[in-house]
Amino acid sequence: MLTLLELVAPRLVPGMTAVPMGMLALVLGLVHLARLSGWGGHHTLGHPLVWIMHLGYLWLALALILKGGGYLGAFIPAAAARHAVAMGAVGTMIMAIMPRVCLGHTGRALILPRPMLVFGHV
Repeated sequence: MLTLLELVAPRLVPGMTAVPMGMLALVLGLVHLARLSGWGGHHTLGHPLVWIMHLGYLWLALALILKGGGYLGAFIPAAAARHAVAMGAVGTMIMAIMPRVCLGHTGRALILPRPMLVFGHV
């Protein structure tokens, strides 16, 4: 919901300048990082099907921080935030969900076999 606010803010407040947009994106990125830190990701390191989803969410927070930095004049190209969302967040989540779906739909336990860990999606 917070990220949606960042997407619609320019339409809600016409003429919003780069500084408020940058601050909003930066704050939202930090809020997402705080949320992620409360998930206890260090407990999931032995479960690749879980920690990779945490990694995908981390990319979302980083994308917002990159976008905010770009708005605030940190010489971060706009493409950096787009790539962090597209390749980082979306790409990682796709790679996180594919093995779960494959294992689940074939009736196997949601535990990655060794070959999938080495050569597969995670």
